[in-house]
Order: sequence, then structure tokens, then C-alpha cells
Amino acid sequence: MDKAEIDKLVKRFVKEETLNFLCEERFDFEPTLEEIIKVLRSKRIDILDGLAHVEFEKQFAEWLGCKHAIFVNSGTAALFCALRAKDIGPGDEVIVPPFTFIATASSVLHTNAMPIFADIELKTYNMDPQDAIKKITPKTKAIIPVHLGGMPADLDPLVEVCKEKKIFLLEDACQAHGAKYKGKYVGTIGDAGCFSFFPSKNMTTGEGGMITTNDDKLAEQCRIIRHHGESSWYVFARLGWHLRPTELQAAVGIAQMKAVKLNIKKRQQAWFYLNENLKSVKGVKIPEVPDYAEPTCNWWGALLEYETLGFESAMDMIKVLCRKNVFTKILYPEPLYMTKVFQEGDSFLPFKMPKYEKGLCPNCEELNKRLIGVDTHPFMTKAHCDFIIERFKAVAAGEKLDSGKDEQKPAGLKATSAPKPSKKK
Repeated sequence: MDKAEIDKLVKRFVKEETLNFLCEERFDFEPTLEEIIKVLRSKRIDILDGLAHVEFEKQFAEWLGCKHAIFVNSGTAALFCALRAKDIGPGDEVIVPPFTFIATASSVLHTNAMPIFADIELKTYNMDPQDAIKKITPKTKAIIPVHLGGMPADLDPLVEVCKEKKIFLLEDACQAHGAKYKGKYVGTIGDAGCFSFFPSKNMTTGEGGMITTNDDKLAEQCRIIRHHGESSWYVFARLGWHLRPTELQAAVGIAQMKAVKLNIKKRQQAWFYLNENLKSVKGVKIPEVPDYAEPTCNWWGALLEYETLGFESAMDMIKVLCRKNVFTKILYPEPLYMTKVFQEGDSFLPFKMPKYEKGLCPNCEELNKRLIGVDTHPFMTKAHCDFIIERFKAVAAGEKLDSGKDEQKPAGLKATSAPKPSKKK
């Protein structure tokens, strides 16, 4: 992203008097109500009869510049549907990162294929394309790079190898609506892309997801799978599921399309303002922005170099950072392969999980100990960011849990809980 553009974003960041660490104002209500009322008046609230989802899909596809957008009921459903549309199933392997929300990998398990974990890059927190390429075997049928937190993953090496080996490249863009890789929107570079409309995302339908592709056959299969495998009235062409959203969700999506670009810009302003003002503060390593990336800043994440400040762990440092208001926590505390479902399996699965050991993905395991997340949203203010910056500076200056007695929150701050890690489902 161009430095002049970043400077412009930061300069225009306007100070507000009040702030809230977890934004409750998810919608611009008047335009949203107008679209919902249109659907209610049509008396067509499901997508089998209604037309709102068609309009929402059309607008989303036109925004990203792709041929097809298929609206489903979650980002998880989008991932699963796209994999099944390519007939990925038992005996197949799908390469995924271990540093992401579980849906990236669990959607693979739901097809009865096996997730294979590739390590991540420390600079972007995304899949390391070279490690992914090393994990390719004759069983590899798909690779799912994640554009984590709105930061585009490095795609060119994966595009090249997937084209050569005829591997399905599925972009998990659930946290990256509007992000660009080398000037092109993520979700349109691989064979397909998947987006989530969970409330924490850059746009929301309450719940929902979208599949994007330029492949006519893939789009057709996704639409068939979305509605129980029905290709025409009572003709069930394949095994499908109920992955349909409602027309009311589509109405919210249409309203959100009017505001998504501005909302992304507001998140970018807060994200880059934090980066600019914390880059020289001891104990925190700010995220990098590769030259190829234009991130959409779904959340701001940084590495805690807690040892440099005399702390024994990131958790000890977080307790001091959050002593006046809870605003952060470790984002993903362990690699996916160390969670219970991947360690012990599940009765649904027709196979036993491999024996995953610590050390499988060392970069990921390092980030699990250090990476904190700060939830961004369109109503995040300069005052909010200044509070966070001052907390980092106070800890860098030597503040500890037992130092000082003043525990009063700054004026205008509302007591809140820590942000939840970004989710897809």
C-alpha cells in the first residue's frame, strides 16, 4: 500500500469524545430498515421465491469484478460448499494454515478429506506459500490460503503451482472483504473465494457467507449444493445441504453494500494510526504491510516482545496493558492441530487423526504465544486509539501490576470485555 495513501488516512483520523471498545452500532439502521421492509412487503422471505439475494449477489460480484457470487448462510458454509462443488472428499488432502479460525480446517473435515497444516509467515501471519508447496503430495486436491485480519496472503507462488498441478486454489477471504493483492481483489485470484458476513467482519448480514468465482460450472454446483442438491424442481442431482440464507439477510447485505467502502476506510484509519504511533514503542512489534498488499484491517494484531520489558509471558504483559480497560487478548492461543478435535478426532470422522506434535509449525507456535488482537470497527475513534497507545507506552515505561494505585478509567470510556477473535460461522 502506498505510503502517501497511508499518511492521508492517518491525517484524516478525527478525534471523538466518547468511545466503545466493542462496537454495538453494527448497522446504519434507516437504509437497512428500508431494504428489509421491501422484502417484507414482497411477501417473499426465502431465496426460493425472493429476488433480494439475486440483487445482493449481483452487487457483490460487480464490486469485486467476478462473474459469480453465491450467497450462503455462513462463511463456514461457503468454504464447505466450494470444496464439495469440486468433489473433494475421502482420501483427499487439503493444505491449510494452523493460525486461523477453526472453520478453515473443520470445513475440510466435514468433507471427510484430511487437512494438512502448512506454517505461516511471521510478517503477515498468513500461510507461508513455500511451506505449503513443500506439503503437496499426489493426494493434494486443494490449498486454502487465509487472508487473515484483512491482510492479503502471498498468492503468486500458489497460483503458479496450483495451475501446474491442477490443484483447487480456494481463498479464505472471510476476514478480507475489499482487500487487494497486487491491485486485484482477494477472492477473485484463485479458483474461488469465500467470505463471511458475521457481525465482526467489514460488512455483515447478521450471519451469512458468499462464494465468488469465475468458473461457471463451479458456480452452478454451489447453487445446487446450497439447496439440498436440487438442480430443478424435485430433481436431486447430487448430495446437497440446507445452506440457504434468507431474503431478510440479503436485504441487510444490500444496505451494507452502500457503506462497505467507507467502513473499510474507517477501519484502515484506526489500524494505520495504531501502527504509526506504536512503531517505536518498546515491547511491541507492529504488523508489516507488504508492497503487494492493500489490507482492509478487520483487526489490528501485534507481537508482544514481553521479555524486553521483564515479563515472563505475554499474558503477564496483557494483564498490565488491560488494567484500566480490557481491550486485547491473545488472538489464537494454540495451533489448530493442538486443539481437542485434531488431537482426538470425532465420532463423525471415518478415520483417525494423525499424531500431531508440537513443533510441526514453529512460526505459528511462536505467534500463538505473542500475537494480540485489537478489534477494529467503523466507529473506532482517535480517542480510543490514543488510550491503547498510552497503555503500551505506560507498560514500556515500566508500569507493572503492583505499580500505582490509580485504577480509574479515562473519561468517556465504557467498561467492556476483550474483543473476540474474528470468527467465520
